[in-house]
Amino acid sequence: MNPTRWLVFILVTFAVALTWLMIQPLPAITELTKENGPIESASAIGFAVCALAVWTRAGTSVPTKALISILMLVLTSRELDLDKRLFTRGLFKSSQYLKDDVPFAEKIISAIILLSIIGCFIALIIRERHTLRAALSRWHAGTWALAVTLLFAAIAKSLDGIGRKLAPLGIDVPKDLSRYLSGVEELMELTIMVLLLFAILAWLRRTETNALR
Repeated sequence: MNPTRWLVFILVTFAVALTWLMIQPLPAITELTKENGPIESASAIGFAVCALAVWTRAGTSVPTKALISILMLVLTSRELDLDKRLFTRGLFKSSQYLKDDVPFAEKIISAIILLSIIGCFIALIIRERHTLRAALSRWHAGTWALAVTLLFAAIAKSLDGIGRKLAPLGIDVPKDLSRYLSGVEELMELTIMVLLLFAILAWLRRTETNALR
């Protein structure tokens, strides 16, 4: 199947799944989207598959594959909530580095880990800047997948704990609505995983094709 058609298929599947989820009773949505529930577990497994998928194709450098694998494993760990379980307040939360209840040694360790993750992302961008520039100029299916991934990530991030975020503004989010939005967030994160897997395979396939020319 044409890569563009695969991308359309993914987005249509997401729309159908979202419609199905929204008509489910609240207890079912809560069960499906709870921590370590079916959707979150599927996302974690999928990101781990992404980390392995990088190595199934030739035509790209080992350092690039390693960087992508590391970032995918970071997302796997996040879906498993290791960023919260292994740290007092959470690896990706500013309070981890600013609050007094976090031991100083833990702050240093978490800061090193966070900076290493950021460093891997920056290194990947620098190494693949020419590929990314070419992709942005042509907007093939893999590029569109990454663009949709960024959009979904921004929306999912805004929905995460939306009640807590809006409370200081005096906006009360009903508990039932919060559960529905939590379901949307989890489904979007699952779709992000699928989009990233598609983008990896589409990008590596394109890299292979260019290498053979």
